[in-house]
Amino acid sequence: MALAVPVAWLPSLAAASDLSWAGPVECAEREQLLFQIERALVAPLAETGRFQLQVHVERVAPEARAILRIAGDTADVEVKQRLLVAPDCETLVDTLAVAIALAIEAAVPPSVANVVAPSEVAAQPLDSGISNGHWVGAAGVEPEPVRPVPVPRGSAWLVGDTGSLPGPALGVGLGFDLGWPRLQIGVLATLWLEQHAQLASSSAGAVGGDLRLLTAGIVGCTNPLSNPAGPLLLSLCVGWEMGRLSGRGTGITAPRDAQALWAAPSLQAGLSWRLPETRLSVGARVGVATPLGREEFVLDRLGTVHQPASLVGRAALGMNVALE
Repeated sequence: MALAVPVAWLPSLAAASDLSWAGPVECAEREQLLFQIERALVAPLAETGRFQLQVHVERVAPEARAILRIAGDTADVEVKQRLLVAPDCETLVDTLAVAIALAIEAAVPPSVANVVAPSEVAAQPLDSGISNGHWVGAAGVEPEPVRPVPVPRGSAWLVGDTGSLPGPALGVGLGFDLGWPRLQIGVLATLWLEQHAQLASSSAGAVGGDLRLLTAGIVGCTNPLSNPAGPLLLSLCVGWEMGRLSGRGTGITAPRDAQALWAAPSLQAGLSWRLPETRLSVGARVGVATPLGREEFVLDRLGTVHQPASLVGRAALGMNVALE
């Protein structure tokens, strides 16, 4: 797609075409892109007209994305802008080279190409386009910022718990989240396997209760110590989960069902690894939760069957996939 950018953005261009590049260090491919453009045009870029080409690589995982801006040499020529997406940085460079070569060939007639003398180019060098680590225009004018696009992801988890139910528990969870470079916000629903609790004071082993737990919550994670574009990501997460803890008496003549509201804030640390050249990543989390309320499940005149611990431990292994 081609978008019109206000003419006020136009920098003061030099008398020859030039290419500016900005992006993560793992995708610093300006020279390779320039080589491919000149090979496609069969001419040096500086001699193919008067264009300012600016590339801003927005991100490289799970897909490489770049904003390409092409400006002419006069104020009455509108600036063209395109968003290009590729599976990785190498493919993105190929895509950019094709797009730029086609744009230049369409805009510069054969009779006009190669009219700029090398002495003119040397006398009027262009700004590199990089100032103090930020991407700017050829005249030092910073373009409009590129806003990160959240990446939707689905996930599946195998979870473990100690303290919520009578014994160590296993469960399965399904989640969905939106991820920015430094922030992820998601929801997770978990079903825990049913457990039986035996009343300690009972002489009959069957007297006790069957306990079940179902939870759902929201989790927010940040990764201030990791490179968002790297394969390994260390995250710190806080969350809030709600659910239902239910039980039914066993081994008695008149068993009854009981239910209690489950509410617990949580704190977790996570580590994930993105599989190269895929949309998949695997991860692990460990943390704690603090149940509020801690309702008791009791058998009348016999005693307490179960009460959640004041601090429960959690661990999880999972896999998520980018959905865009």
